[in-house]
Amino acid sequence: MPQWKEINESYIEEARVRLRQTPCTFVLGAGVSASAGLPQWNDLLMGLAHLNKDEFLALEKAMGNSEIRVAGYIIKSKYGAENPERNTNGELVIPKVRDDIRDILYKDPNAGAGSRLIPALCNIISNKSTKIESIITYNFDDLVELGLDEKNKGLEGVKESKYKSVKYISVYKGNRADEEYKLPIYHVHGFIPRSGSSSEIVISESDYHKLYTSFLYWSNIEQLHAFYRNTCFFVGLSMNDPNLRRLLENAYKEGGNATNHYAILERRSVFEDEGQNEEALSTQESILHDLGIKIIWYENENGKHEKVPEILNKLNKEPIAGDYEEL
Repeated sequence: MPQWKEINESYIEEARVRLRQTPCTFVLGAGVSASAGLPQWNDLLMGLAHLNKDEFLALEKAMGNSEIRVAGYIIKSKYGAENPERNTNGELVIPKVRDDIRDILYKDPNAGAGSRLIPALCNIISNKSTKIESIITYNFDDLVELGLDEKNKGLEGVKESKYKSVKYISVYKGNRADEEYKLPIYHVHGFIPRSGSSSEIVISESDYHKLYTSFLYWSNIEQLHAFYRNTCFFVGLSMNDPNLRRLLENAYKEGGNATNHYAILERRSVFEDEGQNEEALSTQESILHDLGIKIIWYENENGKHEKVPEILNKLNKEPIAGDYEEL
């Protein structure tokens, strides 16, 4: 067995224990939504602008390969402002952009039905032995909420089970007051469910600048709390977002340089030379280690990221009794 796989198994065993001994947070990125068949970021932007892939790539290249800059251009061109959430007086309005995003996100009414990742995640959240304190998601969609609804429904009338029904609250603007007994699902970039009211969203370049420059913005505060206090599991993220890395660095330094978090990442080969690949992967491990993160690698043989739910299923298994003494 390659050394990285041996290290992987040791991290998974360690993480199983942390899931049951420390408060934990799952931090979810676009890969989680993509696993359920929802449009990815570029597809969402192409849908808003009615562009095909070639047109989008040409626009992206012309604007310096900046997806977020392309987003601002598309939104300003179509909706008359880079931040259509607010009018010229800065007042919050109900923009058409949210309705359009909802139509694109949920165009396929069966999206999410075949996902293996969402049920695997909800099994961990519902497991009576785990200590899941919160969920942080950078996605607009309601996949986690629907997954928990489905899990709760399956537990109705069941007398004995390792799982419990989970009450939750979708948080998207500091609306958690008097809800301390519910699991908070923080939609830190906004929330657009299949039905019902939506929230202000983070989508344009100016929106991201606002996040980057204000530590006191509610979503930054919630992320810092989780990164500083909890064991966090990063799923469906590349870990390249500058605001995420800035918050992690701050929490890592304030937390005494503890390496308490785990990121599930694809083990990619970008060079023909195997030695160069190993060096690049080792560098990535070192960089994330300095942000308090251990990498649980997976190989993506068929491009469908099927190993991710398998890793989550491993985490859901009870630890070997002796492992509890390690922490």
